[in-house]
Amino acid sequence: MGRNKPEKDRSGYTRKVTLGEKPDKPVDFYITVNLYPDGRLCEVFTKATNGYQGWCDAICRLVSLLLQNGVDTQTICRQLQFAHF
Repeated sequence: MGRNKPEKDRSGYTRKVTLGEKPDKPVDFYITVNLYPDGRLCEVFTKATNGYQGWCDAICRLVSLLLQNGVDTQTICRQLQFAHF
């Protein structure tokens, strides 16, 4: 199975998520998820505060490539759920 590239025009949605153990230094993430016409996830993008953008870009590129190559979301989540930075 080869890579299933997303179409040029695609739909998606963006959500804001705030994380952080310290109330005085929260990290805001804006997560955009785009979909194939059939509703499956095809790519993920983020914008992050407090110096996390580089990590987010790398992880999103990897996750997007995994999705486009047929790896299911549960497998991706299972592999990333206990990652610490």
